[in-house]
Amino acid sequence: MYIANSYSDEAKSNTVSLRYVFLVSLFSIPFGFEIGSLYTNLQVVNNVFYMDYERAKTVLYAYFITMSVGIFLSGWVSYSVGRKITILSSAAIGLSAVLASIVAPDFRIFICTSLVLGISFGIYFLSTLIYVAEITQKTNRGFSICLVLSMLIVGCVLAFFFNSFHKNTEHHFELFFFVFIFILLLIYCLAYLPESPRYLALSGFPDAALAVLFKLRHNMGVAAHELASINEVLHTDYRGLDFFIQHYNFRRCVFFFILISFLMSMSGILYLTQKSIEFCLVNNEYAKFFVSKHISILYLIATFLGTLFTAFFIDRIGRAKIVLYALLGMVCCFILSILMFIDENVIALYFAIVVIYTFCSLVIISSFIVSFIEMMPSCGRDFGATIIFIININLFVFASKVLDKLYDSVGVVFLISFSFILTLILMYLIYKFMPNIKKASLESIEHRLLLGKSFNDINED
Repeated sequence: MYIANSYSDEAKSNTVSLRYVFLVSLFSIPFGFEIGSLYTNLQVVNNVFYMDYERAKTVLYAYFITMSVGIFLSGWVSYSVGRKITILSSAAIGLSAVLASIVAPDFRIFICTSLVLGISFGIYFLSTLIYVAEITQKTNRGFSICLVLSMLIVGCVLAFFFNSFHKNTEHHFELFFFVFIFILLLIYCLAYLPESPRYLALSGFPDAALAVLFKLRHNMGVAAHELASINEVLHTDYRGLDFFIQHYNFRRCVFFFILISFLMSMSGILYLTQKSIEFCLVNNEYAKFFVSKHISILYLIATFLGTLFTAFFIDRIGRAKIVLYALLGMVCCFILSILMFIDENVIALYFAIVVIYTFCSLVIISSFIVSFIEMMPSCGRDFGATIIFIININLFVFASKVLDKLYDSVGVVFLISFSFILTLILMYLIYKFMPNIKKASLESIEHRLLLGKSFNDINED
């Protein structure tokens, strides 16, 4: 009877926490819609504001640059006022900016709304990932974090199909209705969404943290035990940067993920997907006609399936193993790329390369985000995640410029060889050092990390 009740409480806990995760992840859709609208259909911007393509791309660049600013602000805002207020206020600002962009009278107003959208998205994105990690059970934490990423892709997919069906820009009613739905959701979440219990405990409100944990777990004994585990790791007065300076093992963890991020960027993850599409469209006459009509749909499907696959299997396979499998897929892509140069008329190879590159890239990036979010200690989670995210975004930009120069100067064969070597190094480091976390609580991970355990010892409880 006791075992049956325990399973019943755990099932209720998973249902309740996943309900909250689903609610906050829904706000990724309008942000993804805006990214998709800019990225997949810049021609709309050209038509509205009568500008050339390169100038239209500055809107997209501005969005991602200000996203870095938003992520930087997110660590401070989330730590100061809490996860819930940060998420909902950034979503409210983002929705307001979407409304303003719909009726923007000129390019300056439009670029300003893009800047505001980028900042609000950066704040929302990081605070939501941290919030989701802090309220979910260890058995579905990876799924929950990936759900936020999946909803972002859903927004991009919706934007692609909306822009495909509506070539002109006189469809304000549908967009207003779309935003209005999320405004209602925002009002609902304001009253319904709980604060993160780990943030409450960190801020010195143990009673409030216990109340939220009981609401999430449906068992006072389980809630009290979890709160005791949380309080056990909150034994220091240092926070953020001070905690980073004082704890060598925290610094070791942050620098490890920065190194992995550097190798991921330089090995061409995401970059090679874009380059494979470009090569496909430039070097094959039949591909120019056939692939150009279908490659965007294939790209979006592979992107969504990559995040969805990660969501459903990361808690079963483990973080390190699923990344290794995806890297093996990238290696297969390198082989297919060589075959493509042997026979450029095999259209199936073009499709296969784009799909596998995209799918594997999203699996790797999603798993990487899950890993570093849950590896950050409570007293430094905002700071560590902020640093890794900002460096990661800038490394991808830097790597794109470097790889572009390599592509122009020494050719695509050398570029693939260079990426292949770095991918093998990345596989070795992940196999040797990255923890294959599956069912470990955040407090268990933090305890072992700060004790100086090797990363391979931070797996299951």
